[in-house]
Amino acid sequence: MLVGRPPFKSKNRIEVLKKIDGEDIAFPERVNGKIPPRVKQIIMRMCERSLQLRYKSVDEIKADLLDWKNNPDKYTRPEIKTSDFENSVSDPLVTGIHDMSAKRKSKSPVTDPSHVRLPDYSDFEGFGEAPAASFINKSIFNDSKTLALIGLVILAVAVGLLLSSGNESTDIQDSESSSIVSEINPTQLISPAEGQLIESNVSDTSKPTRVDFEWISAVDSSEYKIEVATDKSFSNVVYMNITQGRSTPNVPLKPGAYFWRVITTDPETSRHSSTEIQSFEVVAKRVVFSEKEDETAPTVEVEKDSSNNTAPSRVVIKAEPPKPRQFLKAKPYKLPSPYITSGQGSAIVGEDSIISWSPISKADYYEFEISKHPNFYGTSAYKMNTRSNKVAWTPRETGNFYYRVKAIDKGGAHSDFSKPSSIRVSSIQPRLKVKRSYDVSVSNPRSLASVQSIPILWETIPNAAGYNILVSRDKSFRKILKQQRSRTNRANITVPSETPVYIKVAAINNKGQVFGDYSTPSRTTINLNLDISAPQLVSPQNAVRIPPTQKNTMFEWSPPQYAKAYEIQFARDRKFNSIIDTYSTLVPKYLRKNPWQVGKYYWRVRAKHDKHTSDWSNPGIFFIKN
Repeated sequence: MLVGRPPFKSKNRIEVLKKIDGEDIAFPERVNGKIPPRVKQIIMRMCERSLQLRYKSVDEIKADLLDWKNNPDKYTRPEIKTSDFENSVSDPLVTGIHDMSAKRKSKSPVTDPSHVRLPDYSDFEGFGEAPAASFINKSIFNDSKTLALIGLVILAVAVGLLLSSGNESTDIQDSESSSIVSEINPTQLISPAEGQLIESNVSDTSKPTRVDFEWISAVDSSEYKIEVATDKSFSNVVYMNITQGRSTPNVPLKPGAYFWRVITTDPETSRHSSTEIQSFEVVAKRVVFSEKEDETAPTVEVEKDSSNNTAPSRVVIKAEPPKPRQFLKAKPYKLPSPYITSGQGSAIVGEDSIISWSPISKADYYEFEISKHPNFYGTSAYKMNTRSNKVAWTPRETGNFYYRVKAIDKGGAHSDFSKPSSIRVSSIQPRLKVKRSYDVSVSNPRSLASVQSIPILWETIPNAAGYNILVSRDKSFRKILKQQRSRTNRANITVPSETPVYIKVAAINNKGQVFGDYSTPSRTTINLNLDISAPQLVSPQNAVRIPPTQKNTMFEWSPPQYAKAYEIQFARDRKFNSIIDTYSTLVPKYLRKNPWQVGKYYWRVRAKHDKHTSDWSNPGIFFIKN
């Protein structure tokens, strides 16, 4: 409808399918100036072959169309030009559509989802031109019904590509369905931390700085979309990436203030959850210069004509050419050193430790570092620049650590490091209380093959925000069957029956990180018992007399539900201490052929279903006498 012809043309259907699989959609030259850039962007995203780049639902298409219709001037010109960054060819931020087209033509699948990102379609030829946006606004998109019809036509264009990516969709669903997680937990942002200052290696403000982003999540099979913007409303997004990993390294950002967030998507339910928004700042390296001019005094010379001795001498003043200005590094003044005001002498692995120091009035920010060596040799265990006079440090391992801080101002002056303080990091683990076996009764044989729920309990850990529970078939937990979280010190977990499993639990903090260590693995088994009713004796009647000359006696009982076989016993006492015979039969009756001796006898029956048995029936009594 927009261009007046299908996206691909050929003489036969096979050629059309080949073009759909290997070629990109190109708009005719005659319509490049008539279709707004945002509409082209929506169409191209709908026609993406990769599921990671394509719209997830019709609702997303409708939302983008309505957003463009309500704000047509918002997308007339790209706000961020990737050409502003240096080395744009190798920069992951400015990976263009033409590179993606080359990958498609080679038919090499995307094996690493962490490198998949949504393209910036504004880089297409003609996409930056918006003179015809008003023409399309007035002629086509003013009517909401026409807008809905255009959305349906665009959706039909993408149907062919949806069919070609069927195998890809199946592979993704199969890989994601193998993960068993009880609930979606919010993703927590780790680095850059809130209010963190990242100092560039160069003083040139036009050159970008590489920034590493990291987050954590309890859902292993989730898809994450990271967004970095210059405003808190995220209307000016400068970087976006879709990945299944939990980090995005080497993101080029120029000096300035930024906001970032991560949106988590559960592939099975398509549910979205966004993290809180954190701010950070990239600052250029501070260099202070002082200006110094070379003031050279002019020289005076007397010149005399040697050919004419009578000619008077003349005075010539020769001035040296001015030397260029010399810029020398000024020696910065020193700031007073901060001192630690509040710190913990001990901490637990995974627990947030708040460390603060005295603020310095002239300081622009502070450099805080932690090391395992008292002299701070080697690589720091933790290092951060912040404008605040406190940090929240989360230790990842046990041991003795030392920390210090120094103040830095925007002119380049800094203080000495404060006196180092030490902190002892230890570990803690909850004590799990699990039975060695659980006996569970079911009333239907179909329930024998299903998983069962069992209660578990553990000791409460102080300051724990919750607990993480892991279930595995092996003691080393190489293959996790289930991962579940609980806010209290007890939970009901579903595990497979008739199979030994191992369970362990650990406390977690507010960020979802493991707090301390996991408990010692506990082994347990669920023993299922099918609840079968005991048979009711029918014949012979109770206390009946049977003549000793009778050679055959028929014993009968009522069959309970789900019974497959029966076991019948005969004894001379009511407690069946002296059992005479035990027989098995598949039908609810038994013919006794052996001759009886004169006396009193007892008999009872129980039902069987595979290895499951019912209780014994009430004993019956009969007499052998004339």
